[in-house]
Amino acid sequence: LSVVLLTGAGLLIRSFIRVMQTPLGFETTHLLTAQVNLPAGAYREDHQRVAFFEGLLEDIRTLPGVTTAGAITFLPLTGTAAATSFRAVDKPTPADGDAPVTDVRVIGGDYFAAMRIPLQRGRTFNSFDARPESQTLIVSDALARTMWPGEDPIGKQLSINWGEWLPPDIVIGVVGDARHEGAPGKVRPMIYWPHARFADNHLVVVARTHGDPLQAAAALAARVRTRDRNLPLPKIETMEEVLAASVRERRLIMTLLGVFAVLALVLAAVGIYSVMAYTVGQRTHEIGVRLAIGASRGDVVRLVMRQTVMLTAVGLVIGVAGAAALTRLMRTLLFEVEP
Repeated sequence: LSVVLLTGAGLLIRSFIRVMQTPLGFETTHLLTAQVNLPAGAYREDHQRVAFFEGLLEDIRTLPGVTTAGAITFLPLTGTAAATSFRAVDKPTPADGDAPVTDVRVIGGDYFAAMRIPLQRGRTFNSFDARPESQTLIVSDALARTMWPGEDPIGKQLSINWGEWLPPDIVIGVVGDARHEGAPGKVRPMIYWPHARFADNHLVVVARTHGDPLQAAAALAARVRTRDRNLPLPKIETMEEVLAASVRERRLIMTLLGVFAVLALVLAAVGIYSVMAYTVGQRTHEIGVRLAIGASRGDVVRLVMRQTVMLTAVGLVIGVAGAAALTRLMRTLLFEVEP
């Protein structure tokens, strides 16, 4: 049992290290996040929601220690997402049900700069794109590679299935891939729209700071209430806290299995010692006779150790076989660890 549990703990620790070392495509340090929810009854018109978030982001950029700020509908690593099918205008129309699928996000402000997601080609959204009639979008590198390998995606057109097939949007930029589902998840293709295109009531504000992001938390909350004192206080946490929460379950399983493995190892050692102490006690008379007829102390020690090693070897053989089976069963829990 100790061999099986130690093997499982070792695999999970190795997998956890791989998870934490895998680049996410964005930087989590010096980043403050705030979930801002506008009541639909008070902000019924799209222009009201757009104006609120544009003004709020301008206010946040002026806070001491804040270098830039942006917003997104679904923050990476939180487990929330939106996805839909799409098709490229310059490609053959796929059959029903065969259209490729992409994640979609609505962003505002300097989201890419705040998250440190690099712009690889083209441009980001500007004031021209901050209009409801704007038909521009930005795609991730994964989507560009998939749809237009070896081609320049700038100026290409995509039609998105958003309840119905929307008129084609023009690709104006390509940004780096971001692992929105965390390291174990695959890098999914992504499309970004400007907030003015689909004015959502709920955005997560991200603010990059010079130093400790929590130092700007109170001021950020105050700016939200200044814009609308009827709004509830936003949920504020650092991106490092979001990252820690995303791996909490994996860390818990790893820790529990590690504790159980250590306990099993201690119990195995105590158990072997107890069995051998009992066995030697039962054979005290035999050992005395062996010594009396000329056996040396080394002979007696080898006699006892031979039995101990045999007992341990049998346990190790069974444990290794069990560990091999466990490794195959744990495949779904492991990240970049070969079975």
